[in-house]
Amino acid sequence: WNKAKQQNALYVQQFNLEDGRPAGEQILLETEASESQMKASTFKYSFSPDGSKLLVITEKPFVKGGKEGMRLQVFNTSDYTPIWKNDLVLETPSERNPVQEIAVNNEGVAYVFKDLQNDLKERLFHIFTVDGSKVKRHESALTDLNLGQFKVQVDYNGNLIAAGTLAPKGKPSNNSNGYFFIKVDTSGEILSQRLQMFEPETLTGIVNPRSIEKGGFFFSELNLNDIVLKSDGGVILLGEIQRNSKVQAGQALPPIIEHTLYFSNVLVLSLDQTGNRMWSTVVEKEQMVKTLDPRKHFGSFAHHIVDDKLMLVWNYTNFLMAPPLNKFRYWVDRTGAKINLD
Repeated sequence: WNKAKQQNALYVQQFNLEDGRPAGEQILLETEASESQMKASTFKYSFSPDGSKLLVITEKPFVKGGKEGMRLQVFNTSDYTPIWKNDLVLETPSERNPVQEIAVNNEGVAYVFKDLQNDLKERLFHIFTVDGSKVKRHESALTDLNLGQFKVQVDYNGNLIAAGTLAPKGKPSNNSNGYFFIKVDTSGEILSQRLQMFEPETLTGIVNPRSIEKGGFFFSELNLNDIVLKSDGGVILLGEIQRNSKVQAGQALPPIIEHTLYFSNVLVLSLDQTGNRMWSTVVEKEQMVKTLDPRKHFGSFAHHIVDDKLMLVWNYTNFLMAPPLNKFRYWVDRTGAKINLD
């Protein structure tokens, strides 16, 4: 945000891979007038799978009593010239921090997948498929469930895949009792839609068998890490059990808060190209991180898929409970040596 110009701006800067230095000047992509930084628009972007297109969404600031607005623009990444631009005004109330994911395919067709609330306080998901001036909208209400956390991908045919978790009505988004899969083609038609409660087979190995028998179980601390596209057009959902506790460290003023972050088992759920469950497994791990800034940590995991083989990588961390160095954090290197993190 520029105070003198009273506007928010989005730039792109290219870099040389050989030396990491800037290649050319910054290129201005978008500006939006705003009287203050607190009331400024926000920008999000997404590249097409082949890298040839860039989608930018301008999320208009919250307006009490108004309707939600957005601007979509697609650029060629060869020179960042605009291909098309479209300003949209929704029929739903303006929201602070709208929950939405965006994607663009190699042909420049843009997708917006939104979780929102209408005037009747009903939760629903909304899909926009935009190709220049052509806009297709799809809306579906959710009765007994809410969307939890979700991600989007563009498949090999340029279609949108939105997938993620379902949450019990009235519960936070990390409370998960099922999953969903939605596929939309470039014209905005729904090719596949599936909302499914977690099957007993999915819960085995991560949930107490008695809880599975009783039914109605939901994960209270499941974080959706990513959805990974497979060669058959399906996806793999990666979820991780995460929790956070905090205590005041010492008597300093202002108080210093120490966070203990726990990153444990990974739930891997494979779906076919219509959203049906193919298989699932649980990768067992335990990580604990103490930090004064919960945004800075070495927990969780990284993933990569090659030839439909999924690889997960994480730091093995634990507390050593043996004298003379009781309760120090360590990880184990390739030789088996314990490396002191403290």
